[in-house]
Amino acid sequence: TLHRLPEMINSVRGDRSPVVDISFPEIEKFDRLPEPRAEGPTAFVSIMEGCNKYCTYCVVPYTRGEEVSRPSDDILFEIA
Repeated sequence: TLHRLPEMINSVRGDRSPVVDISFPEIEKFDRLPEPRAEGPTAFVSIMEGCNKYCTYCVVPYTRGEEVSRPSDDILFEIA
């Protein structure tokens, strides 16, 4: 995940050994959402990320992973 990149760079600088991270923690995906912005009576709320379709022209499944939905309690808390 992108937010771990600085930590990985520091690790390489420290001991000069390569770092490979192929983990894909599903819960962590939603820990770094941008602050919700509401302009007027509407706002965008992220309820899922990723895709399971693997269309030949699309990189989403490879960059964001398979489809993962946020827990409904988290969504309700955000919009309350």
